Amino acid sequence: MPVLSVITDNVNLYGGTGIFDNWQQEWERPCYVEYFDENKKKQFEQFSGIQIDGGAGGSRSDPQHSFRLEFSNNLYGVGDVKYKLIPDRPNRVNYKSIYIRNGSNQWLTFEFKDAMECKLLSYMTNNYYSHCTPVVVYINGGYFGLYEMREKLNDEYFKENYHATIDSTFQLLSLSYYYKSILRALNGSVDAFTNDYNKFLSLNQAAADYLQKADQILDLDYYTDYIIAQSWIADIDWPYNNIKIVKGDFTGHRWRFVLQDVEWSLNPNGWSNSGTDHISYMINYNSNMPYIRFWQELMKNQTYKKKFINRFADIMNSSYLSQNTNGIAQSVYDSSYSEMRAEYVKWGGGEASANTKMSQYANNLTIFKSELNNRSNTVRNNIVGNFKLSGMYTVGLQVEPENAGVIRVNTISPETYPWTGVYFAGVSIELEAKGMGNYVFDGWEPNTFIKDTHNPVVDADVKVDGYQFKAKFKLQTPEHAVTISEINYNSGEEFPAGDWVELYNYGATSEDLFGWYITDHKSVHHWTIPGTVILPANGRLVLASDLSKFSFVYPEVTNVVGSFGFGLGTPSDSIQLFNSANKLIAGVQYSSEEPWPTEAYSNGKTLELKDPNIGLSLSANWFAGCLGGSPGTAYQKCNVTARLFPNPSSNQIHIILPFLLNEQRITCRVFDIVGKEVNPGLSIDAYQNRVEISAANLPDGIYIVHLSDGNYRENLKFVKRGN
Repeated sequence: MPVLSVITDNVNLYGGTGIFDNWQQEWERPCYVEYFDENKKKQFEQFSGIQIDGGAGGSRSDPQHSFRLEFSNNLYGVGDVKYKLIPDRPNRVNYKSIYIRNGSNQWLTFEFKDAMECKLLSYMTNNYYSHCTPVVVYINGGYFGLYEMREKLNDEYFKENYHATIDSTFQLLSLSYYYKSILRALNGSVDAFTNDYNKFLSLNQAAADYLQKADQILDLDYYTDYIIAQSWIADIDWPYNNIKIVKGDFTGHRWRFVLQDVEWSLNPNGWSNSGTDHISYMINYNSNMPYIRFWQELMKNQTYKKKFINRFADIMNSSYLSQNTNGIAQSVYDSSYSEMRAEYVKWGGGEASANTKMSQYANNLTIFKSELNNRSNTVRNNIVGNFKLSGMYTVGLQVEPENAGVIRVNTISPETYPWTGVYFAGVSIELEAKGMGNYVFDGWEPNTFIKDTHNPVVDADVKVDGYQFKAKFKLQTPEHAVTISEINYNSGEEFPAGDWVELYNYGATSEDLFGWYITDHKSVHHWTIPGTVILPANGRLVLASDLSKFSFVYPEVTNVVGSFGFGLGTPSDSIQLFNSANKLIAGVQYSSEEPWPTEAYSNGKTLELKDPNIGLSLSANWFAGCLGGSPGTAYQKCNVTARLFPNPSSNQIHIILPFLLNEQRITCRVFDIVGKEVNPGLSIDAYQNRVEISAANLPDGIYIVHLSDGNYRENLKFVKRGN
């Protein structure tokens, strides 16, 4: 994992002027920082400020203190770090500061618990949280243990991740027990919130536009998901503590709350457990606390109450399913596990107790997963009991034919069918059948709750356990049978071709693409396909963001145009194809995260479309293609071979080795056309996954590269041409 080295005078840490020995103070001291990635390669070094950070838990006071690095401090720093510090934030490359957290209340017990909980609670919901990654820290050359390297939840967080404008309208407020539970303005003014809160309380709950007006003050979609997250995880270290609220142009100038410091929730080492009735906790909480008072007032409105209960059910039926929560917990645990023993040796009692500590650490994960598995059952019973509902039921959804469409249930649209979910009797659900791609709705299979089988929208108070709703779809022939068939959004260093997409004409006639254009999620990104391009039936066309980069890696691909000039982002972005009449022909919103194929991110593979007739935004309709993709041609089964580029070449030859050779060593030899070796034998470590050969001094001609080891033989041909 990455290594962070911090160098500073010892008096800056310990003694009368040291920040570690005086952790209650807000002092800042100078230091020098070096950062090494997981491959031990130094990525940056610079001067910085260092300051104690954290709250009332052990962040500040534990011997392994938490701290913050201020890279752009006017006194000690020299400027922002330009590097992707957090893998979960692949689009963020700028950091003024970073929070180095020791695990706080879970230090040496179940470190990274808060990271697990914030991440799993935010999965596919409307929530903000601090992303993090494990990092090993050395201070003045000595091992100082394992930390969470986390984003600081400050104005920079919202500017860099959500394009917030930091101006006089930007408000960021914080309340924590450490700062005496007083709401403080980090940006803006507390008065802005107080005025809006009082305005909210003055709204007429009986008015037809009550929720509309409330939503102009408080983003109800975000607030609802925030309350659900706090309640599902059973956070009782809240709302008197750990409050952060934000408002700005990126929120539509409405208040949104931020998830943070939920680690006292659930076992192990929790103040609550999977059996905690948190619904009752919220209902009966002191109504003078504004952060929960919003919810208490909203729940007096029957329309909102129905939406809240159904949204809670939707999230438990999707984001908070055990396979998701357990999977996220396991992935965070795995990312830090290799360093935990060294952490216990350093801070947990030395070698003598390290094995016992590691056994306890593994057992804590088992306990935590059990809590996650049990939580939704408790919450459902609490919803029934506290809101005096008559019970729960399971409902089943099916589509016909497979992948032809989806059925929206309230706020979620499952992708995989048959599907089942748990809902509440007396709280009607709304279903809507939607065709995907070239399929259109063709009616419901009749049942007791469907009054009109031809209406795609159904409102049903089912109450009967196990009832099934089946939507049927039929295929329509599109006017323009052109689709987006392959996407290369981040091929990594192995294939530096830039971003590109492939268009495919799956129709029976050719298409004139004159005036057609593509966009992504940013409206300013608009590129028109140049000239007159005729795409024949069954033909393909590659659109390259950088034509020179693309042609360098794929000189054999001639059905390519460019350059569209903008990148395709991660973890999510969209691509839309319009014709000259501004009609949307094809569009996809993809992700580098599950359930989308994650192999297409940064390892040389691409997203390949399965069926052009099915919706492009359906993750199940895409798969990770071969190494290097198949630009301009139909997908073919992957051959496990090396790839050489550019070819022809005037200078440097790059060879990407097959991934299956990662644990082997190979020999690379170069021969001319008559079989004479022109390059001495080259032995490399295959985990590097590449060979580079300088061809600058070779005469023009044809050459053969011979790759070999004990089990592998391959010959690659290239042509040397002068500049």
